[in-house]
Amino acid sequence: MTGNDRDMINNPSEEKPNASYRLLDNITEASKNARQIYFLYMGFLAYCTLTVFGTFDRQIVLNKTTSLPIIGMDVSLNAFYIASPIIIILVFVYFQLYLLKLRSLIEKCNDEEKNISIHG
Repeated sequence: MTGNDRDMINNPSEEKPNASYRLLDNITEASKNARQIYFLYMGFLAYCTLTVFGTFDRQIVLNKTTSLPIIGMDVSLNAFYIASPIIIILVFVYFQLYLLKLRSLIEKCNDEEKNISIHG
């Protein structure tokens, strides 16, 4: 017999946390993670915008390098203009998949609440 079981026997009025509380904790955690992914996405978009605005036409035509803001690293413009949209799309797709997961958790919680209100 574990300590948790003994507590339940000693205090029968206390119930074990039901599944909806765990589900709410999962929703809370998924929301925090989705928020972080969103800020990562928006931050990367802003960083790419800074880089694009810092690029001159002459650099594009002559395929020169550009200096990334904040980091100060020189990169090829072709590499930047190819890699950054791919990264943006991947982060966006990941964010959308995370939102689908969050939506399914919320729907589960709503279904549980309906079942509790019907049966209890």
